[in-house]
Amino acid sequence: DSTLFYEGESERRMILGEAIGLRAYLQFDLLRVYAPSPAMNPGERTFIPYVNTYPAYVNNRETVSYCLEQIIKDLRKAQDLLLKVDQNSNWSDRFEEVKNDENLFKASRGFRLNYYAVTAELARVYLYAGMPDKAYEQADIIIQKSDLFAALTDREEALKRIKDGNLKMYDDIIFALYSPTDQVEWDRLINHSDDKAEGSTDREYFLGISSAIARERYGDDLETDWRICNQMEQRKSGDYRTLKYYEQLNSYKYAEVNNMIVPMFRMSEVYYIAAEAIYKKDLDKAKDYLKLVKKGRGVEDDLGNVTEADFMDVLVNDAQREFLGEGQTFFMFKRLMRTMKGREEVQATEKNMVLPLPESESAI
Repeated sequence: DSTLFYEGESERRMILGEAIGLRAYLQFDLLRVYAPSPAMNPGERTFIPYVNTYPAYVNNRETVSYCLEQIIKDLRKAQDLLLKVDQNSNWSDRFEEVKNDENLFKASRGFRLNYYAVTAELARVYLYAGMPDKAYEQADIIIQKSDLFAALTDREEALKRIKDGNLKMYDDIIFALYSPTDQVEWDRLINHSDDKAEGSTDREYFLGISSAIARERYGDDLETDWRICNQMEQRKSGDYRTLKYYEQLNSYKYAEVNNMIVPMFRMSEVYYIAAEAIYKKDLDKAKDYLKLVKKGRGVEDDLGNVTEADFMDVLVNDAQREFLGEGQTFFMFKRLMRTMKGREEVQATEKNMVLPLPESESAI
């Protein structure tokens, strides 16, 4: 009953839309973890249940295709519910902390699964499901509103913000997780001076990359790409450590980034999805999307020599720079069935990329 909510039907739609969207969002990640990607030909084998009824006690496992169908169905429903809710939301202040009372319950939309986050998730799911046309359709909805989540392209302004503590480059983040304490804890856990980087022979490591991987990944952009020049620091060993999860001092203008613990959707991913979805049909337009992300990170590259055959290599390389420490790179490699290179090469197989079910569920 909408009369039970402070702002009536609008608030009811917001809560219901977010809840249904989160149901799909969480179960999609479970599917990506515990089941092979569609490209791995899971067939009619069953892996996880899709729970969309209440109460639910014991649920049968379902096929990957069935789960994806239900995820898409839920996201579309959430999208319809949230469309009017977020038409007039204040996106410029989407990550500002506000008192959580009835009057401000609809604020801080960046920390909530808002309409554009649901739309971005739908684009992500469609791409994972091997439906590029529908993925592009959803990505384009957000691109048409790119002024709300614009990737920084003004070099001086971007560098100023980074120096003011904007190390997560949150201007283009659509949805992020919030916590007033976790950033401090992660700072202590991750940032240790005696840890080793990815690519090291030592099994201990910090959140970063070895100097060899940095040279291979960044090439001629090693001295210009803000993602390594400003979001990472080079240690005496030559290895690079990410600064994304450093606790920012209160003296920094963007110290509030401490409460944004993990970016869940960036505008850059929307451009990646759009580019991948259409590069075989319109390579020039796909290049424009990728160039926009690169320019927003300090890299001027016209991609003139990039052909259709090697476009995905260039896109994946840029995504590796962008998503370091944010949890999306693994799923990209799993979806595309690409070999991952770190301390050693990891082949994109079910054995390597599908986690076993917990013992408590393996007998069901």
